[in-house]
Amino acid sequence: MLARLFPKQFDNEYRGYVAALILFAPIVLMKLAIGINTTGLNPWVPVQRVITGADGIPLDTFSPAAQEIVVRLFAYWGLTQVLLSALCLLALVRYRALVPLMYLVLLADQLGRKGLALLHTTEAVTSVGTPIGSAINLGLLTALLIGFVLSLADRR
Repeated sequence: MLARLFPKQFDNEYRGYVAALILFAPIVLMKLAIGINTTGLNPWVPVQRVITGADGIPLDTFSPAAQEIVVRLFAYWGLTQVLLSALCLLALVRYRALVPLMYLVLLADQLGRKGLALLHTTEAVTSVGTPIGSAINLGLLTALLIGFVLSLADRR
């Protein structure tokens, strides 16, 4: 299993189930879209709409300075999502031996953010409405877990 996660050579030799590759592509494209929307690079989706709609953060209740800080932090986080997605696309296209490791990195990202959210939970900030981001993240986490297991399994 460790040999699959950390291959001696970065090549296009993929040893897991093909289903994991097929599942990896839409996951990476979704993460890329989330990153692009969160950075503000998508002219049709303002970052403020992502913050208030997908994440349910009551941005309009913040002072203008606090709003700017939140928007910038989301944009910074979005950039990391774009860069991580680019690495995943590179693994998918050219270095498929890294796909299990990239699944692990994406899982660590999802679980790490969830853990930090639980660690820093406060009653002072509550979501407005029913944020769709929670459902999307749960679906992504489920798909990542399935894909990770399939990428490590031996396809004899």
